[in-house]
Amino acid sequence: MMVADRMLDEMASKPRMQHYETYCRAGRLYKDRGGTLMDNEDPAMQSQAIPMYQQSLSHYLRGYTIGDRHYYPGINAASLHLLVGEPQESVDLAGEILGGLTTSSSENKEDNIWITATKAEACLLLGRFADARTYYLRILDSPTCRLHHRASMKTQVRRIFASNSVYRTGFVEHFLMPH
Repeated sequence: MMVADRMLDEMASKPRMQHYETYCRAGRLYKDRGGTLMDNEDPAMQSQAIPMYQQSLSHYLRGYTIGDRHYYPGINAASLHLLVGEPQESVDLAGEILGGLTTSSSENKEDNIWITATKAEACLLLGRFADARTYYLRILDSPTCRLHHRASMKTQVRRIFASNSVYRTGFVEHFLMPH
């Protein structure tokens, strides 16, 4: 992992390499490390996840800032705010992301699954469980939904659920018993 750290730090220090995707890669690295630590049954190991999530959040926020507030680093930052114990920041950013996607008409076909997944995740973070359910079902019903889409969404939803039982309870109720 140290090699990946060095490569990402080196890329981020070069002006021509400062692209939101670079920061998203670094954010993903730390988010996955935090997830691995959180999955450990040892509370001492779990406590080390928060600094990893904070590092990840820092990278995603930087990507969001330099990426003209692109939804990809933004929704990851919104979820990470929740994971590091900043629920209001999570809600605020999720609302901003969802609002930007709702008013945007530039949904290119290739990103459509990820845009819909972002809307679903934003709704989940906002406590709009019925809307989240609708978006997730739309993705799962899509003929373009692949295994990697499902795996990525599942991992992110599991992290959100693990961080706050209110999300898990509310979403499960809406998912299993739609209104």
